Amino acid sequence: MAHFPWDIVILAVLALFTGAALIRVLGRKVGAQTMQQKHHPLMSRAEGVGQQNRAGVALQPPPLPGSVQAEPERTEYIVPGGTTAQGQALAKVGVIVPSFQGEKFLKYVEDVFGQILKAFARGERVALEGMVTPELMTVFGQALVQRQADNGELYCDLKRVERLEIKDVVLPQEGQDGEGARPCRIMVGITSWQIRYMRDVQGNIVDGTEALTEYRDLWGLDYVNGRWWLAETSAA
Repeated sequence: MAHFPWDIVILAVLALFTGAALIRVLGRKVGAQTMQQKHHPLMSRAEGVGQQNRAGVALQPPPLPGSVQAEPERTEYIVPGGTTAQGQALAKVGVIVPSFQGEKFLKYVEDVFGQILKAFARGERVALEGMVTPELMTVFGQALVQRQADNGELYCDLKRVERLEIKDVVLPQEGQDGEGARPCRIMVGITSWQIRYMRDVQGNIVDGTEALTEYRDLWGLDYVNGRWWLAETSAA
């Protein structure tokens, strides 16, 4: 008993307690690291949502396909500048035609363009006579008679007027303001997109196409008796 190794027993007990303490400490650190890795992505998302809510920005789902409507394409109106010969001629038109404005005139032509196309396709003589000169109405009338004789059918659907441009201005000649004088005429180039075709009595397409097609026309409008009348048409 006098030689019992008490010092070894004491060291063993101290080692046992020290080991147990280390195991408890290491176990807690590993557990904390695991919890942090597991919940970090959710915490990041929650912080992001919280910042958006504090900024007053509501979370909205993306729009469904086809739900966003594109703005309609605008018509381009081209008026010659005041320094050009045509622009100077337009200034003289302003003396002849009260409150004349180039862009306002082109918008009027755009409106009349659609009305005349529709009336001609439907064969509405009365409507045409209220928009075109007698000379041009004679030409239109002949075309309508021929179409009726052929039992043809004209389909015309104006989808869009892309561009209107004042191409030329013809002023009345000086000294001829009385009877027989040529009226003021403005030539307008018109670029449009239409579906236009002619069918015969059997229903076959004999002219035009069912596909959307670009048309370029040149229209001349005369100022007679205080208003504008379509006097000339041709392909541009």
